[in-house]
Amino acid sequence: MKHLWWIIPLLLLAADLVAGLRLSNFEPRCYVLGNNPLSPPSHQLLPSCDMPIRMAFRVFPLRSNSLGMRDGQIREALPSPPHRRLLLLGDSFTEGIALPWEETFAGILSSRLAPGTEVLNAGLAGSLPSVYLTRVQELLREGVRFDEALVLLDTSDVFEAAKLPVDQFEYGRRTFRGRVVISYVRVREWVCHFFRYSCLVFVPFQYISWMRDAVNTGLVLSAWISDDGLYHAWGEKGLSVCAADMEQLSKILLEAKIPLTIAVYPYPQQIHERDFDSRYIRFWREWASKQGVKFIDLTPALADMGPEESIRTYYLPIDFHFSAEGHARVAKALLENMSQGTGAQ
Repeated sequence: MKHLWWIIPLLLLAADLVAGLRLSNFEPRCYVLGNNPLSPPSHQLLPSCDMPIRMAFRVFPLRSNSLGMRDGQIREALPSPPHRRLLLLGDSFTEGIALPWEETFAGILSSRLAPGTEVLNAGLAGSLPSVYLTRVQELLREGVRFDEALVLLDTSDVFEAAKLPVDQFEYGRRTFRGRVVISYVRVREWVCHFFRYSCLVFVPFQYISWMRDAVNTGLVLSAWISDDGLYHAWGEKGLSVCAADMEQLSKILLEAKIPLTIAVYPYPQQIHERDFDSRYIRFWREWASKQGVKFIDLTPALADMGPEESIRTYYLPIDFHFSAEGHARVAKALLENMSQGTGAQ
């Protein structure tokens, strides 16, 4: 038996490989991804797809309809149905990552809107106004009818619209407010290449990576709101680009006689700092007023308790996305503020 000591590590290695291969079944194959995750996304959700998605240690079901939009089930979305339709446009908050459909505000709206009203959720992680513009143009060109559009604008839109290079993004994360964060891009690539199917190595590394990215990304992407230096460096430019794209979108929808509503929401950082009337909110409120567009500020709904309690209740732990309670609160606020034409139960 002395000479068979190598069997135990071999069995452990085999078990690790099998577990890693099983976890690889949770890779997001429903997405067609672009090359640069920090650029305006060239990725899209494949139509009629159904599979579980793993985000760190969370696993949630992802299903899409025939239009390539997240849905509660695989179904045929008719181009021109006899009932009313509400189109949602947004990024990962609107897509509802890390949660099942029925716990997202899109899923709640789908069940709470007046009978005969359908929700199309075109929200997709990493999206920004230029993507919303392209998506609406494609839908109208393909003859897909909808009666109202709701765009949920994110603070990260400004960063992405400014088109900063990846190295500047990493530099911002390492130096933001004096926080020393070691850049581990090369290490991450090395681990993903050599240990992709190692459950013992890859999963803990992915979880640590997710925690680091979630905390620091949220801080950096919203930092332009309160940091004058970052605002003048790229925030002002990003806002201008977003506004130009939204103006084109508003014009297209106006010509098609489709009402447009825009909504804004805070990151945990703004709630923590009690910045309830930030330059981000003021900018889009003024823009909506000039364009004659309905404006919804979701900040009061998400900051209706003390800052720490609101963050703990309405956002995921170690993340800046909405929790199930946050989605429910957003859905309630939207239902209270949306046009009567859509209706709600």
